[in-house]
Amino acid sequence: LPARKRLRTQTNGGAYWGMHPALTAALDLLLPRVCLLCETLMGAQPEMVCHACWTRLEVLPRPRCGRCGHPTGGRECQWCELLEPRVTAARSVCWVPDGAGGEIVHRLKYGGWTGIATDMARRIRREGRTWTDGDIAVLVPVPLAGSRIRERGFNQRAVLAQALAREWRIPLSCDALVRVRETKSQVLLTPEERSVGRAIAAFLAH
Repeated sequence: LPARKRLRTQTNGGAYWGMHPALTAALDLLLPRVCLLCETLMGAQPEMVCHACWTRLEVLPRPRCGRCGHPTGGRECQWCELLEPRVTAARSVCWVPDGAGGEIVHRLKYGGWTGIATDMARRIRREGRTWTDGDIAVLVPVPLAGSRIRERGFNQRAVLAQALAREWRIPLSCDALVRVRETKSQVLLTPEERSVGRAIAAFLAH
């Protein structure tokens, strides 16, 4: 099963690197695909995570703040003051690192399952994009520290940004930002230091 999973990393459940569909079907019979999270048989489902695991996402409840996207419970937002003034809008789909959302991010970030970024981008689009057409000029992923690039072999932010750019049909620029220093890994931060990152998994700033 691990070897089969590795074969599927870049194909996102499709034909293996352009293999004939008949050969792909034969491989499906000999080495059935399994969900990356619960390892149940996937059958004909093309994604890398089964429907049951996707339903376990802890989706942020509504109503949400119009600026930072954080759930407000109908009260005045207490999170916007933690954002810098230049951040005009931020959105998240679910809570991380807990639950299925955290597991899926972990598979992408540390497991190298880059194909799952396509599934993540589709879920982000389905959750509902609150920006109108033309609001976003370009999608820019934050660069990863050189040491982490060498360790993982890729920038998970850039991989997800590429998938989002395809879904939203907007330009992507991976060279617009340059990292000038390495920062502490979030894994090493205290709960207080990670509070904003926990609620706002990613943001787009105008």
